[in-house]
Amino acid sequence: MYKVMNQEEALSFICKTKRGDIATLEERLPKEMINQFELVGFIKEGLNSNKKGTWQVTDTANNIYNSFYKKPNWIEMLNGYYCHYALKF
Repeated sequence: MYKVMNQEEALSFICKTKRGDIATLEERLPKEMINQFELVGFIKEGLNSNKKGTWQVTDTANNIYNSFYKKPNWIEMLNGYYCHYALKF
C-alpha cells in the first residue's frame, strides 16, 4: 500500500480517517511520523477490547489541518470576501 510521506498528506489522512488500528496506520505512515504525531498531540493511542493497538485523531490535529491545509469551499470564500471588502468600510 502507498505510504504517505509529507506532513500535509499525513495530517489529511488522519483527520479524514478519524480512528483505526495502529497496524493499518503503520501501513500508510512511517513509524517516525506516527511517533511525532503522538508526541505533539495529533493522535491518541489506546487499546481495544482485544488488546490491539488503536489510534484516534485529536481536536488539535483537526484545528491545525483546518487552519493551515484545508482549502475553503466557495461559501467560505464568499464569506471571506464579504468580510474583507464589505465590512472594511
